[in-house]
Amino acid sequence: MGAGASVPEGATLKDVPQMIDKETCENLFLDQIVDFDEAKFDEMAVDGQIRREVLEELGFKVTLPAAELAAAEEAAAAAAALEHDEVEAYATRVLAMSEEELAEKASEVMTAVEVREKALTKDAPSDKAADYSKSFSGTANDTKVEKDFGKMLAGDDEAEHADAHAHDTDPALNPLVTSKNCERYDEVRAAGKWLKVLGGAGCYLWCHSLTHETVSMRPEDYEEEVAEKEEVDRSYGLYKCKLADILDEIALCIDEEKKTPLIVDNSEEEKVRTFFDYKGRVEDISGLGLPLGQQRKKKIKPKIEMERLRQTTVNAIKAGATLVVNMGEMGGDCNFQGALCKTTVFPVQMFEEGGKKILTPSFPAPRCAKMFKDEDKESGEVVCKETFQMVLISNLMPSQVRAFPNHSLPVS
Repeated sequence: MGAGASVPEGATLKDVPQMIDKETCENLFLDQIVDFDEAKFDEMAVDGQIRREVLEELGFKVTLPAAELAAAEEAAAAAAALEHDEVEAYATRVLAMSEEELAEKASEVMTAVEVREKALTKDAPSDKAADYSKSFSGTANDTKVEKDFGKMLAGDDEAEHADAHAHDTDPALNPLVTSKNCERYDEVRAAGKWLKVLGGAGCYLWCHSLTHETVSMRPEDYEEEVAEKEEVDRSYGLYKCKLADILDEIALCIDEEKKTPLIVDNSEEEKVRTFFDYKGRVEDISGLGLPLGQQRKKKIKPKIEMERLRQTTVNAIKAGATLVVNMGEMGGDCNFQGALCKTTVFPVQMFEEGGKKILTPSFPAPRCAKMFKDEDKESGEVVCKETFQMVLISNLMPSQVRAFPNHSLPVS
């Protein structure tokens, strides 16, 4: 399409040239409801042209044929009606909840938001990438603060953030209930409460336990004192201890209870791993928890990862040290019992009794003997010390650890 062309009926933006000059743009607006804004075009233009993607910023809309437009409107109306029915059914259900059920629902929503924001934290730019200190405009944080302040003055902060999180995939954050799609919105909002959580950008957010709205400005009906008094058990029943007491708790778990400790550490600094960097032999296999696409991109191969774990395990057995396996965010899809554990690499018995099961006799040698290669032996003999033990570290949320399937990892 050259200069002076127009968009035929039924066309889409794909039918418009990638780069558009002023004359073409003026012709495109001949059939539009809004007038061509020459001043705005000049402001947005580069070398006298704009990209077709910014046409909508000038108020341009492609006209569809009447039949197609009617079908689109009918489909949109049907989708809206379906959403309305689903949201109203959800409203009926939550308004009938008991106090205990409301508290459980709030806990589920809190966990889902924490997981979501934790993922956003990983996607955030590094300090180096976000450092504009050598530029004339200041730092990245200065830019963000100015942008957020402008939105606050415009009064659209709450609406924007609510819409930004409208399509969360976690079932615990669906459906999104608003005054537009629910006739009993005020009742639902009054029945629930706002939950305060640290967002992925490092600022506090508020998410409603029943409407699932997420906003970055403190809601007027948020009750700080009530939220503090109604403290939710974030550990999901898991035993909690201080880092200073962790060695004593591990000894109790292994020596007295004959179990393998699984330590859940959600701290950004990974304090538990740092602690064991000085107190044990740490091996990180968290890469096995990544999606297959990312594993291929990072050239992570399960066979190589497990062989490295075997080497670290053998060295810890010979030294009588504490083996610390950092699982990161490995979930139930990582099947240790069915796929990763091999007798000559990392036997499933490693998960029993804090790893000490592997030291027990299996005549004529201990169970761990099959893990030793010739180069690992000393004068042809398998050396193992009784002080050896194993600890697991997970960066999952406590609720996710609770849901860990037994067929993947032997947990209790």
